[in-house]
Order: sequence, then C-alpha cells, then structure tokens
Amino acid sequence: MTLIEVLITLSILSTALLALASFQRYTFTSNALAGQRAKAVSFAHERFDYLRMTSLSSYPPTINISGKDTLGPPSSGGSIEIEGLTTLFNRSWTILLLKNGKLAQVNVAVLWRDHDGSPHNISLDSIISLASPLESVTINF
Repeated sequence: MTLIEVLITLSILSTALLALASFQRYTFTSNALAGQRAKAVSFAHERFDYLRMTSLSSYPPTINISGKDTLGPPSSGGSIEIEGLTTLFNRSWTILLLKNGKLAQVNVAVLWRDHDGSPHNISLDSIISLASPLESVTINF
C-alpha cells in the first residue's frame, strides 16, 4: 500500500467518524427534547386534573381566572421544586368561564429552554365542568 492510498483511507475514515459523531449528538439532543416535551405535557395535564378536582362554581360567570407557577430542580428558584428535574418549566393557565355558567374553557401553557438555550413551549386547551366531581356522582345502596 502506498502513502497516497493510506492518506485517502484515513481521510475517508475520519469523515465517516465525524458524520457518526454528528449523528450521535443529534440523537442525544432529540432524545433530551422529547423527554422535556413529555414532562411539559405531563405538567399541563397535572394542572388540568387539579382544576377538574377544584370547584370553580363559586366564581361568578363573568370572572376570568389565571395563574402561573415555575417547576424546577431543587435550588433552582422554582415555586415547585421537583427532584430529578434538570430544566426550569414555566407553567401558566387561563380559565374563561363560559356564558352558560356550567363550563369553563381552560388553556394551560408550559414554556422552557433546552440545554442550548432555545425556547420551547406547548399549549393545551380543554373544556371542564364547573360542577364538583363529588356532586356529580350518586351512589345508591
């Protein structure tokens, strides 16, 4: 084998290794973002569940309700600290009481930044009943 053949082989091999390293970084980034997105959706559903279990019927139908909190790792400054988190999530919700007085339109948004600092968000909408879940069930013995 001549020196030129060895150099060509090394250049092809180094190009292939660089492509493999780039693909591995892309895979790691995609997996991390998918995990963050799954946590964000879980946090939004958690707020929906809380609002469904809270009686909103005591509010007049003309009042809109909103709130926000921050979920993050311990010592991150988040209003809710969760062990195992590595990202700070900002969650906000808006409740629009509908005119019929029995339903509310709810929007929950979760915003966060990935490890590169790029912003991401998800937003979920739902309609929930204002009646207390305990009042909507009748058990006869």
